[in-house]
Amino acid sequence: MDRDGRRELEVAPGAFASFRRHLEDALRTTVWGRGCTSWYKTGTGRITVNWPHRAARYRTLTRTPDPAHFREQG
Repeated sequence: MDRDGRRELEVAPGAFASFRRHLEDALRTTVWGRGCTSWYKTGTGRITVNWPHRAARYRTLTRTPDPAHFREQG
């Protein structure tokens, strides 16, 4: 971003939708997806935990962002 003089990024809608599908699928296999009650679940059953995997995996996956996952900003 510094090299390009950019101050912000916006996630592309398709990339966000793909991430949400992955997240929801992964969360179904966690303790929160197997019938427990918790403040991590809304009244409709939606699980609001933001990452179901180990922190090391998050770091690996976000270390080098894919430019195709972002919209161009002016």
